[in-house]
Amino acid sequence: MGRKGSWSFAQHERERQKRKEMNPIWRGVGCILIAVMGLAGYAFASWFLQQNAVNAWIYLPPQVFSPRVPAFLGFLGNGNLIRFVVALLFVLTAFGILNFVYALLFPIQPGKHDLPLPKRRPRRNR
Repeated sequence: MGRKGSWSFAQHERERQKRKEMNPIWRGVGCILIAVMGLAGYAFASWFLQQNAVNAWIYLPPQVFSPRVPAFLGFLGNGNLIRFVVALLFVLTAFGILNFVYALLFPIQPGKHDLPLPKRRPRRNR
């Protein structure tokens, strides 16, 4: 319709770029979410290990709570290593659930450059 340098093309290009940009506040929300999930994981790990000691849900040998570590890794003693591992498992599981729920709520919409889904032919019975 018009040349590439035309006014309407430039206006449409600016609108397209504006729609494409993400609001910067979402970066802050993501950063806060990562910190909150880490703290929640650590709190859950502490709770889980206390309840596991009382209810014996999963057997954890005593060596797990006080492993032999080099002197420069001394902070991993007194059950901190198992607490970090349980917290990491909780964070990974929570992140997976969060992504699954997000994918269900906001499915990917095909764009104008995507190909349509292929049509399936019915199978012939032999």
